[in-house]
Amino acid sequence: TISGVIRALRAPLNDEQLGGVGIQVAARWLLATTAVLAVNYRPDVGAIGQIGINALTAGAVALNVVLHVRFAGSRSLPLGLPLAAGIYDAIAITLAIGLVDGFKSSTFVFYYPALLAFCLVFPGRLSFAYSAVTLVAYAIVATTTHHSFRAGNAIDQKTLAMRLATLASTVLLTYIAVRVERTRRRQAVAAETARATQVLDLERRAREAEQALQVERRRLSREIHDGVSQEVYMLALGLETAAEAAERPPREGAGERLGALVRLARQALLDTRNLLFDLEGVMAGQRSLAALARNQAQEFTAVTGIPVDVTVSGVERALPPAA
Repeated sequence: TISGVIRALRAPLNDEQLGGVGIQVAARWLLATTAVLAVNYRPDVGAIGQIGINALTAGAVALNVVLHVRFAGSRSLPLGLPLAAGIYDAIAITLAIGLVDGFKSSTFVFYYPALLAFCLVFPGRLSFAYSAVTLVAYAIVATTTHHSFRAGNAIDQKTLAMRLATLASTVLLTYIAVRVERTRRRQAVAAETARATQVLDLERRAREAEQALQVERRRLSREIHDGVSQEVYMLALGLETAAEAAERPPREGAGERLGALVRLARQALLDTRNLLFDLEGVMAGQRSLAALARNQAQEFTAVTGIPVDVTVSGVERALPPAA
């Protein structure tokens, strides 16, 4: 419907199309400047042709001013504006060929940058349709105006065919170049996204590991507070009591108290070693759990006098620090 077409023409261009618009603006300024110089410097066309080409160039300049200002100002362009500029270029060049010498006119070279600029903005089916209509219009105008094309002449036939073929090749090569560039860009974006995902995953794992270590630190702190700290406190309290008892006669029971304190001191030493020395090597990956178990058995035997045997079967596997 008409409303659907209007909405499509008002739709903003994407970033890739905006890059092509910058080239289109530059190409149109170059074409307009060249056209003004070609038709007004030592003119070789009639007055009507000169006036007509200048008018067409003035229209192209006015349209390019609008396109340039919108492109440089907001970086947001509706699709219809560069589309209208491309259509105007094709019409203006074709009319200029009809106003000058038809088939003998060299104005057809203006088609090359115009087609290239349009294809950079609208690669694909739209550019193919645009190019096909433009080539058909050129062929009609070149062969029907000024009687400059000799239909039965092989040279003119070959010349026309070569012009149409090179124009079509320009469109095709531009389309291929744009597709290759966009494919590389998408691959680069995909690779960058994958790298960003990996970085985020590594950061997430690092946070999880840090949280696990914090949990382990809190657990060790509780164990130290509830275990070693209490034992040291009891040891200090017992020593204080034993010292007071030793100063007052009679001193019966002092040996038993000191023996109990010795056992308590050994137990505190065992718990401290468990927390501060043995686990450190295991958490750093420098010792195995089997070695830790054997060392604990030796410590236990040294403190209690109870013999302990440790048997390990199977293949030991590494565990995370929290475990």
